[in-house]
Amino acid sequence: MMMVELNSVPREALPIADFAAHLRLAEGFDKLPGQMRLLEGCLTAAIAALEARLGKYFLSRQFIVRTQKWTASDRLQFPAAPVTEVEQIKLVHSGADEVIVDPNTYALQQDAHRPELVSRVGALPALSMNSSAEILVRAGFAAEWSSVPAALRQAIMMLAEDFFERDSSVEGSNTLPCSVCLLVEPFRDIRLRGRPGC
Repeated sequence: MMMVELNSVPREALPIADFAAHLRLAEGFDKLPGQMRLLEGCLTAAIAALEARLGKYFLSRQFIVRTQKWTASDRLQFPAAPVTEVEQIKLVHSGADEVIVDPNTYALQQDAHRPELVSRVGALPALSMNSSAEILVRAGFAAEWSSVPAALRQAIMMLAEDFFERDSSVEGSNTLPCSVCLLVEPFRDIRLRGRPGC
């Protein structure tokens, strides 16, 4: 199964002004060459790092989920959360026309960690060896930054600050700062939880 992002977080959705205030940058920072791009890069890197670590998407956007096998005959467990809408299911058969599944035959079962697509009619459409399903979904906590959970917003600011102090380099250790780990711990799937050191 693959979950592919169809549109990235738009620049205008990034809290660049909030991040500048968090860093206590002097007035006029935005006039310095490359400064805005650096802040944007740090925020983008921090969001991507935490989304990958948690299996959660923060700002709402479209994804396509491709699978050749359902989790069970009547359901598919999505690989990330929160999924807020299933917009379309398309069946792709080798050498045949694509088929759009009737939206009245399935539903989204929302869950903080393991959202699922479930059948309303007994079983989801059968997938053969030469067929697959493409599910268009919308996923993310919120469309606007201010509606993302406060702990996650703070964690992103702190991790972005860490990247900023290292000139936006995200190479090297994969260990998150302890303070960031403590903030995001409640959002981790219990199956993935270990020590708070991430």
